Amino acid sequence: KMVCEGNKYDPDEKSRVSLLVISGIRNNELHEFLSRRPMAVKTCHLYQKDWKKFTKNEKYICISGQLIDKEIKNGSNYSVHMTERATQRAESLRTRRR
Repeated sequence: KMVCEGNKYDPDEKSRVSLLVISGIRNNELHEFLSRRPMAVKTCHLYQKDWKKFTKNEKYICISGQLIDKEIKNGSNYSVHMTERATQRAESLRTRRR
C-alpha cells in the first residue's frame, strides 16, 4: 500500500508537502518505507498513480530501504525502514496531525 502522509505547508518548498509511505506485510510483520524527504503533495500523488500502474496484477514487489528501528507494537514485531532525516520529519508531521 502506498499513501501520501501529511499535508503541511513548508515555507522552504513554498508548497504543501507530504511523505510518501509504502507499507506491506511480510511474515506477519508490518514493514514501512518512507521517502527520504517530504515532497510536494502533487508529486506524491503522481508517484501513487505510477505505483498503481506499474504494480497492477503483480503478486510480489521488491522494495529496499534502510532499517533503523524495530519495535514491538500490539504484541507483534513492527519494522520501520527510513532514514534519520525522514524519521524526524515524519514525527513532526504525525505530531501535528494528531
